[in-house]
Amino acid sequence: MANVKKKILFIHHGTGIGGASICLKELVLSMADEIEPTILCLKNSSAVSFFQESGIETIFLNTFFFKQIYSFWPHIEGTTYSLTSLILLPRFFISYILNALYFSKNVLKKYEFDILYLNSTFLTDWTILNKKKTIVHVREPLGKGFLGIRRSLFKLVISKKVDHIIAISNDNASRVNLLSKTTVIYDPMRAITYKQAIKTDLDKKYYLYLGGLQMIKGFYVLVSALPYLNANVKIFFAGNIDYQSRSGFFGNLKKMVESYWVAKLRKSDKVIEIGLINNVYDYLRSCDYLLFPSTIPHFAGPVLEAYRVGKPVVVSDVNGMDEIVSPKTGFFFTRGNAKELAATINCSATLSTEKYALFEQECLNKYEMINSENKTVISVIYKILGKK
Repeated sequence: MANVKKKILFIHHGTGIGGASICLKELVLSMADEIEPTILCLKNSSAVSFFQESGIETIFLNTFFFKQIYSFWPHIEGTTYSLTSLILLPRFFISYILNALYFSKNVLKKYEFDILYLNSTFLTDWTILNKKKTIVHVREPLGKGFLGIRRSLFKLVISKKVDHIIAISNDNASRVNLLSKTTVIYDPMRAITYKQAIKTDLDKKYYLYLGGLQMIKGFYVLVSALPYLNANVKIFFAGNIDYQSRSGFFGNLKKMVESYWVAKLRKSDKVIEIGLINNVYDYLRSCDYLLFPSTIPHFAGPVLEAYRVGKPVVVSDVNGMDEIVSPKTGFFFTRGNAKELAATINCSATLSTEKYALFEQECLNKYEMINSENKTVISVIYKILGKK
């Protein structure tokens, strides 16, 4: 008799096609032969169709509470606090409590599942009334905060209500610090596919940036560095730069700020805008380096994708980055320092062919080592369900 596939209900917080959405899709597809997945998105967004186009059953919450009241409550290390975030704090707290004590139960009872799989550290409100086995995927560095109240709340709920934690890095695992029930598993990478040849000039050095307008991905630092780059440097700028869709008072303020920085970006002859892309390996193959100037502790999945095709990286020195990047596979600069970022890029662009070849080989070696030692999520699922 064939094994019955286990039903996994994934709760997903993302509202676009970012790292969390891409990694979740690849994770689900990697287990397609062994599980029956359903992805439940908190909001209707491009993420819904992104999953559905891959043949994954995907649903979004469409009730008044989730459309008008509920807000995902992140608490990420290194995030700056603004007037907007302080004003929204009561809403975050109230929606967390209401969902934890009432609405989540009404949603979950509609689905049949063996494991509830939370795709973020900050979805713990879904576990309070859940009676099934639960996994939380720690994708973000849990922040300390000023008083540590939110951090303590999230940790308490995880310790009491979650059966197992999967962390995408050792740094993320140490911040939750429930190591006896934690497994560190690096995210599965997108399959290597080459769709088109990217035109480049032999006398230029090309860098790929994937963060769009996101401050935490280093957008403002990168734009500030552009005037200091040498003439032989070109940057493929990928990601969403649609700031026009923002609305409301605070949205319009943010739109004004972003329009200023986008204008600076577009004035630079160092930048080649390529928008949202689904052929990242075409660009990695054509570039010399991946550029990841993150401003907060951030495990960079694109770094592993770059290693996979032998491309070194330029990264900020945020906590945890040295877990996968070393002086043999890339270049570090001080987080938030635009002039140092430019100097680091300029320095990397001067490597001789022989030295660059050594970097390429070290990147390939690093990827093979990580991939060979990496555990799998399905093994954790089997362990939780008592299946060998």
